[in-house]
Amino acid sequence: NPPVITSKHNPQVIYYGSNVLHKSTNRGRTWTDISPDLTRNDSTKLGLMGGPITNEAAGGETYHTLMTLAESIDISTHSPSTVYVTVLKYKFNDFTPYIYKSDDYGSSWNLITNGIDKNAYTRVVREDPIKKDLLYAGTELGLYISFDAGLKWSPFQLNLPKTPILDLMINQNDLLAATSGRAFWILDDLSPLQQLRPEIK
Repeated sequence: NPPVITSKHNPQVIYYGSNVLHKSTNRGRTWTDISPDLTRNDSTKLGLMGGPITNEAAGGETYHTLMTLAESIDISTHSPSTVYVTVLKYKFNDFTPYIYKSDDYGSSWNLITNGIDKNAYTRVVREDPIKKDLLYAGTELGLYISFDAGLKWSPFQLNLPKTPILDLMINQNDLLAATSGRAFWILDDLSPLQQLRPEIK
């Protein structure tokens, strides 16, 4: 399944991944290659999959195509020098949460996972667009929140079952969580969280 994404910044722009990155600026009517070959270009990996008896088309042994795309790392709406990124290593049997923050345009990074369960590997972190330092993290063991830019995290389940959170989005000041199993959960109106002050937490 080749990766396809629509730009968050311009809905007319679509990206498609094969062995190169393709871009359309007119919703897919025409395409332009915008990268060189981004794979290992190993011709021994281009044969039929699953042989020699049947072609299973599973593709696990084929790595001559792109597997995922992301338009950019999320940049802070409060400071252009601040950026957050998550790293997954569970396929290496490492379930540690990895959330990194940079305040110098990516020149240096700090791990910011204090308070997150040691086995709650993290898939996504989002910054609140209105309240500076308010962060939301989706982990394998549920949702977490930080009021101090990740220095300290707390579980934030409310009525959300403890389930893997695959992605988070803030839309019209609501928090949307995509969960494992193709379900989603919405926290209506983030205003109360945005108005919290340390003295009333």
